[in-house]
Amino acid sequence: MLDATHDGVADSSLGPSVRNPGLVMSDVPADALCIGAVRRAFAAWLRILPFDDARRADVVLAVYEAMANVVDHAYLDIDGVGTMQISATYSVGLGTLDVTVADLGRWKLPVHNALRGNGLPLIMALSTSSTVDHSGTGTTVRATWSSMAPPHPEPVFH
Repeated sequence: MLDATHDGVADSSLGPSVRNPGLVMSDVPADALCIGAVRRAFAAWLRILPFDDARRADVVLAVYEAMANVVDHAYLDIDGVGTMQISATYSVGLGTLDVTVADLGRWKLPVHNALRGNGLPLIMALSTSSTVDHSGTGTTVRATWSSMAPPHPEPVFH
């Protein structure tokens, strides 16, 4: 289910003038083929926010990585496909985007592979702030981006 909202009220005519736009995608299949389509829909929604292309690319990559973590880790002990929820809210007053990717699975550590294991550090590097909460009822990744801060600090050379 895809639901675009602002100020808690569903709105099918989202445009650049919407106050505090939000997006909720519920019951998203935790499937590698599905998250590509979700990534494209999320990227399209981001176009209404005052982020430059570099910041939008950071947000899309981090959210995709959080969804991929659900696919890779959350439902390894069940038959079939689990689900996840993606929610995003932009605060016009604060200039911040808060995104949550949540599942109801049980986190399973994968077999060690030197080429993997960079997802959470990548999310942390791309966002202004992020948290990961594991519990008996699932895992929730939360990340925040500021539209007022530069997307990446300029490198300092001495």
